[in-house]
Amino acid sequence: MSASRESSLQDQDRDQGLEARPACYSSALQELLCIITLTFAPACTAMTAGAYLISIDDTSNYFKLDGGSVSWLVGSINLSNGASLLFMGSLADHLGRKNSIIIGFSLYAVFSLIGGFMKNFVALCVMRALSGVFVSLSVPSAFGTLGAVYKEGSRRKNKFNSVLSAGNPLGAVVGYLGGSICCQLIGSWRSIHYFFAILYGFLTIIAVYSVPMDKKLNLKELTTVFKSLDYGGAFLSLAGVLLMCFSLTQADATEDKWHTPYIIALLVVGIVLMVGFVFYEIYVPAEPLIPMKIFKNKEFSICCAVIFMSWLGFQGCFAYYACLYFEKILKNSPLLATAKFCPMFISGVLVNVFAGMTLHVIPYKYLMLLGTTCFTIAHILYATMSMSRSYWSGPFLAFIIVVVGADLTFNVGSMVTYSSVTAELQSSASGLLNTVSQLAAIIGLGISSAIVSSKNPYYGTTEELDNLHLLWYSFRCAFYFGVGCCAAGIGLSLFLDIGVFHVAADIIDPEKTQIQNPDEEKQIDSINENVMNS
Repeated sequence: MSASRESSLQDQDRDQGLEARPACYSSALQELLCIITLTFAPACTAMTAGAYLISIDDTSNYFKLDGGSVSWLVGSINLSNGASLLFMGSLADHLGRKNSIIIGFSLYAVFSLIGGFMKNFVALCVMRALSGVFVSLSVPSAFGTLGAVYKEGSRRKNKFNSVLSAGNPLGAVVGYLGGSICCQLIGSWRSIHYFFAILYGFLTIIAVYSVPMDKKLNLKELTTVFKSLDYGGAFLSLAGVLLMCFSLTQADATEDKWHTPYIIALLVVGIVLMVGFVFYEIYVPAEPLIPMKIFKNKEFSICCAVIFMSWLGFQGCFAYYACLYFEKILKNSPLLATAKFCPMFISGVLVNVFAGMTLHVIPYKYLMLLGTTCFTIAHILYATMSMSRSYWSGPFLAFIIVVVGADLTFNVGSMVTYSSVTAELQSSASGLLNTVSQLAAIIGLGISSAIVSSKNPYYGTTEELDNLHLLWYSFRCAFYFGVGCCAAGIGLSLFLDIGVFHVAADIIDPEKTQIQNPDEEKQIDSINENVMNS
């Protein structure tokens, strides 16, 4: 009995140690402010994309745009963000996570403010792209902070990881709502930029106080940091991603579409550069942007593939054409369209609460299978519904279900990422995961846009609204593309072999927690129990 009581007391001490507030926080208020501030890093891209998407009609009318050029109003920030995440993730590891968050938030606010004064379409896209570059510095830093501060396997970390993952649905709804208010009530798309500048300027001040300091820099150390960066890898990845995404997005803006010679040429060059980037990272730099050993972890590699396929459909098709359905097919006002998107936010919050309570209980494989299945069902609902289908039996259900897929898959992907690398590489690994999702969004948008254009010769012209049935049919074809992508995600999820995070008292170091499958967990539990009893 005494041995059993001693074991129980040790288990309680272990749990209290795992669940205690980290020493880097001086108070519960600082920890709360830090988590709220960090949540606005992953929320930023979804927020700006939502606001720019809901205001796309007003902005395109102001600049007198049509065709594929319109997609650059939203795609510019997504493209720059996705292309620079790898380099910025590596830079964040060198600069320190707090420094990176402060720099990222402050410069995002600056370029958002400047963008609000632009009177030229190209200049506006450049300002939005620059703001996306600096957002990419803060996103991996936010997830890296969570991974480094909280111990693996703790319920506290699971809950706060769910809060950060809730940034995507939270940001999307704030973006839709803010964009619709600015366009319909204030009457100017420019006020969207001013709103973001004020918000992230305020968050920069809070970050100075609340985010734990992990590295102090001086001028000499900064010089060393910039000398040690992998500029060759940064060039190859940036150039490859930009050329690939530009060719996919710009194809619809040209007169000959995919028959335009430079579109095919740029796509091929982009693919070649990305292949060269992989070989370069393996053999050349001492400190690569991507530590290729991370892909030796089979579960992490499969999670990246699942998220890539899922986001091809979700961000590359679902989010974009669901918004166009309300604005172009149903001719809803921006505020009404935003109200119809609100179930995504409510569902997202509930799903993340569920994830925070169950990530340490339900095997990750089952959560990933559930997420990819929900993605597929949501796309099927849109792909098969008629143009006049009731909101409650079609879009409403799809919005609730699709967020279940997005939040569960990203939560699992984030937790697997934390377990795959050491604390020093947390930002780089998080940057890689976010790069995968951002690139999938851009590539998916380019492919789905090509599908719509092939089915509707009037798409992107002044005549596209003359035949709404043809326009909706072409949108549905894009949703079928999303169905195929998400179904592929289900197939990939079947190859996962992960249970939950396992933390064993004193026998397994909490700082080196591993993901175990259910059989391994039972074996380790039995061994630990025997050791404790003896």
